[in-house]
Amino acid sequence: MPLVSAPDCGTHSVYTKSAGYSPLPGYVLLEPLGRGGFGEVWKCEAPGGLHKAIKFVAGDSDGAPNTSTQLRQELDAFQQVKAIRHPFLLSLERVELVGDELVMVMELADKQLGDRYDECRTGGLPGIPRPELLGYLREAAEALDVIGAKYGLQHLDVKPANLFLTAGHVQVGDYGLVSKLDTGKNRQENRGLTPRYAAPEVLCGQVHTRSDQYSLALVYHELLTGTFPFNGRSVQQMMLQHMSAPPDLSGLPPPDRAVIGTALAKKPDDRFASCADFVNALSGGTSRSVTSLMASLLTPSPRGSGPIANPVPAAPAPAPPGASGAPTRGTGDANQATHRSTPSFVTPAPQPVPPQRTVPPPPAPARAPVVAERAPKPQPAGACLEQILSVVPVAWLQGKFAQVPGRPPAHLVNAVLRAAEAEAGMDSAMGAVSRESDGTWGCRFLTTIDPRVAQVKLDLLWEEGGVEMDSRTEGRVEFRKLVPVAAPTGWFGSVSKKPKPPDSGLQVVVELPDPGRGTGEVAVTGKFFGNPPPEFAKSGEKTIVKLIDGIRRTLNDVQDRRKHPRVPATFPLTLYPLQSDGRVEPPMKGFCRDVSAGGMALFCPVKPPTKYVYVAFEDVAGTAGLAVLLQVITADWQHDEVVVTGRYRLEFDSTNG
Repeated sequence: MPLVSAPDCGTHSVYTKSAGYSPLPGYVLLEPLGRGGFGEVWKCEAPGGLHKAIKFVAGDSDGAPNTSTQLRQELDAFQQVKAIRHPFLLSLERVELVGDELVMVMELADKQLGDRYDECRTGGLPGIPRPELLGYLREAAEALDVIGAKYGLQHLDVKPANLFLTAGHVQVGDYGLVSKLDTGKNRQENRGLTPRYAAPEVLCGQVHTRSDQYSLALVYHELLTGTFPFNGRSVQQMMLQHMSAPPDLSGLPPPDRAVIGTALAKKPDDRFASCADFVNALSGGTSRSVTSLMASLLTPSPRGSGPIANPVPAAPAPAPPGASGAPTRGTGDANQATHRSTPSFVTPAPQPVPPQRTVPPPPAPARAPVVAERAPKPQPAGACLEQILSVVPVAWLQGKFAQVPGRPPAHLVNAVLRAAEAEAGMDSAMGAVSRESDGTWGCRFLTTIDPRVAQVKLDLLWEEGGVEMDSRTEGRVEFRKLVPVAAPTGWFGSVSKKPKPPDSGLQVVVELPDPGRGTGEVAVTGKFFGNPPPEFAKSGEKTIVKLIDGIRRTLNDVQDRRKHPRVPATFPLTLYPLQSDGRVEPPMKGFCRDVSAGGMALFCPVKPPTKYVYVAFEDVAGTAGLAVLLQVITADWQHDEVVVTGRYRLEFDSTNG
């Protein structure tokens, strides 16, 4: 099972550099090592013949490196980690701004932990053997606890591709998302995040001392079993499952399930006190406790540089579930209560207790009365609204007191739309060619042309830019342009028998509306595929944009008469279903699909039980503590999630009366 088969952050396969290029005096690129997030990484030869790795982070398209979000985030991360020295952290050796891109020289590892996993799979194993994997995790946990306890940082991008192996030991690398625990970062500043391995609170823009532990638990599950505890096939599905779905831990050995379940708790406070505690619980060992680790890390440095910012207190870890006075997982909201039917996740089997836990777990017979005592307690009754408004405080939906909102509902809707446009890097106007965050180009517009006639019209465009056209699929037309590849020849001019390299190039796909609909929407997307050379990529961008614009001019024969065009968005949501008598049902988690000034579409795990829902946006400036009323128009299953569309009901305005 390849590690790259599930949805990850949007990456781009085109390399902008080539072998032989010298980005810095004395450094010569040898071969590419990978690409993702903000840039690409190459193996290079450094002065003295040493081999190093170089990461290139390009600035934004406006060419202003001092305002580039990518460069600013990478530079900020470098400033925070440049003074940290630890054998299990990949060291950064040189960082320079060259033109409009950041060049970072770092230690060259032997391979990634994902490469070791692939070796084991090739050898017929389900994954990395457990004793070996625990050794790697113990070293990674030590490094993560060091940057967390001593420097108040979280890595936020722990995954197999960022855990490197050097001489049989793990080194944690790629610090582009490193964040301080005392600075609130919203999701838009954390572009480059990998949703597959991200903790729920990180997806909502929050950073916690135990966020990296969640990611490390996912890495362990995947590299041990060859399976992943969440089966989402899209970024939205994966994010939604991290937020609200219980992990599937059936592939783990029974002793590991309770430990991984704790490390994957939705609430950070319900996880282990540190990454070391988590690995100790997996191994059942009695290695160095987190208390002694904290004490050593918080010792003042020899230079007397002053107190360390935001140290994690060296306090005993929380008592295990069921102990007197300790918080218990599985209680606190309706979603968690539904997880009690999964004993392997919520009710851990007794595990060896690390020495720093000061409250010993009660014996097994003593657990039953605690559960029996909790079980009969009824769930909190839902709130009942006395006044239905277009926008209400979330506190009302939770049965609490709050003042009536003092601004028009349209202000909240506009804040959501502006945030979506900023996230997508586009405006809400139909017909505009925009570039998405994953490197693809897109355009949407309306047409009344029959799809069969549209295919004939598009046939006139295929010669522009030297592209090929394929319209064998009903309702879909594809334009492709391949990178020209010279036929390999042997020593004496004969054709070589070496296999032809895989195709690379660009493609533009036109999705036509269903026939017989009158006016329908055309969606056009363009992207690169394979590994085209930099010179092709540079000219190919112009070809893609020109071709998309030509398709729009050919087929867009009617102006957009829709009052509210849609903008893609991925904001996390909380839904509060509303009964006709004003009663509020238990909340549900969800994610945006797109928004407009008149309504929205969203993903949620089940169909809403009511026709109306209040929607609270958890990560949008200007909407904190407020929820807008949405009338559900459709709610249909799509794969293993529900797509809900609805329109805002903005006529119940508290500022008018």
